[in-house]
Parts: sequence; structure tokens; C-alpha cells
Amino acid sequence: MKYAVNATVLVRGEATNADDKVTEAFTSPIQATIIDRMDAAGWQRTDQAPVTLGVFHKDNSANVIVAPTFGAVSRYGVVAETSSLEVVGVAAKRVADARAALRVVAGVDGADSTTTDGVYGEDAVPQPLKVGMLDGTAGVFMKQITAAEHQAANTTLQREGLTGWVALILSAGELASNMARFTGMCFGGARSAGFSSELKERILLGYLVTSGDHYAEYYEPAARARRLIVEELEEKLADYDVLVGSVDSLRDAACLAGLPTITIRTRNDVSLTMVGARGADEKLLTFAESLESIEMEEDV
Repeated sequence: MKYAVNATVLVRGEATNADDKVTEAFTSPIQATIIDRMDAAGWQRTDQAPVTLGVFHKDNSANVIVAPTFGAVSRYGVVAETSSLEVVGVAAKRVADARAALRVVAGVDGADSTTTDGVYGEDAVPQPLKVGMLDGTAGVFMKQITAAEHQAANTTLQREGLTGWVALILSAGELASNMARFTGMCFGGARSAGFSSELKERILLGYLVTSGDHYAEYYEPAARARRLIVEELEEKLADYDVLVGSVDSLRDAACLAGLPTITIRTRNDVSLTMVGARGADEKLLTFAESLESIEMEEDV
């Protein structure tokens, strides 16, 4: 089967620009673990393929985007903006393709101390699940979920309004720290010419929220709020097998908690995100497979 990698993945001996001008002339001396594993499994790497591996952001337009439990897939050899908020995911045309790739690349890697085993590899037995429908999504999926014999109910996340602010502050702080290494002495050229205006703004924000008195004013409260968001999600997932909601708010919350997410785009071009408990990636994939080809309600 064919696969591709995006600009965040390092390939030995090949240019890697990570979508910025600072590293556009950089030739990687190392190779990402995910490439070694895909190649060893007999997958063929091409420029365009039904499966793409890498770090993905909100502007991706794939039919299916799967972000695994934090630590399920090695990030060695992958250029990430942040340290604790990004994972190596899969963009694919079908959930089944994403599952196949994740089963190859997942697992402990000695080059990445955050990795763990046991997340992928065994099919989740299809069974009725209890699904929590967030922020008005019940009208979108209710008929499809109940037809599949799942139990769906409306629910809310009380701290959902905090997730965007918390993710912005924490990601900016981590980004500023990580981008400090990209200097003209190492890569040639000035950062002012190599980084986009949006990236510069986020780096400046990161320096602001982590410096002096601003650290206690912004970064520390964001870190405490993150813990509250994580606790609420974990409590909610003790009551429900899967949470379904709008793309940005739920994905931000799951990202802060390191939980697995799947975002699907339906035939009516409506995107929704599903979140499962930590390590319950296979169960979440099985649930998503039954929904990826659904027809949306007319009033959506």
C-alpha cells in the first residue's frame, strides 16, 4: 500500500522545510521512526497517497484525520511546534486505511521516551456504545447512532469555553521555546525573513506569557485550567464511551488531555470530532467506521 508524509516528517538525505523558509535548504541527517516502520512493513512512500503521516493542524481537508493517544506513536524525527500538544497522526480517505497505518507505526520507540505499547493491534469488538453529544450535534448524528444500536444523549462540558484560550497560551509558550533553536547561525538567514507573520505573532505571544510577571499572570493560570479541563473530560468519558462535538472546541480539549480523536468530513462536507478515553483508540476507530459515510440531516 502507498503512503505519504507531510513537511513535518524528516527523511534522511532529503530536504525538509517543515513549511517554513528557515529550514528550506536543510537536508536531514536522520529519519523519522514512522518512516522506518512503514518501509519495513512493505509500504511504498510516494508524494501522493491515500494515507499521509505527520503532524496535522486545523486547516487540513482530508476526509479522515486521526490523532492517537499521546505517546502511542513515536515523534522521533518529526518537527512539531509544541512538545506536549501535538502527536503524529494520519490523514486518510477512509478510517480503515488510517487504522492500518497506525498499527504499523505505533509502539514503544527507544528514541522517544514518551512512547508506550498496547494502544493499537487488536480489533475492538463492535458493541453498543454510550455516546455523549456535545454542543448541538445530537440533531446531526442521533438517527445514525441509534440506528447502529448505540445509545446517544445530550451532554455538556462546563469548561469548554476555556479550551481555546488555554490551548493558545500553552501552545504559544511551547512554540517560543522550540523555535528559539532555529537561528541564522545554524540554518542561515534571519528568522524575521524565514517565519510567517502568523508564526512570528505566536512566538512573540509565547515570549510574553512566559516572561517575568506575565508567567504568573498568564501561563500558570492556563496550566491550572488545563488540569481542570483534563479532569472534566476524564470524568465525562467515565460516563460515555465516546464524545462527539464540533471540530475546534472538542479537539482542543482532547489535545490538552492527550486523548485520541477522529475528525471525519461527511458527504455533506460537515466535519465533526469524536473523542475516546486514553488508550481506547481501537474502539474509537470502530465507532468512526460506522459513521464515515452517513448522510447528514437536511437542517444541518
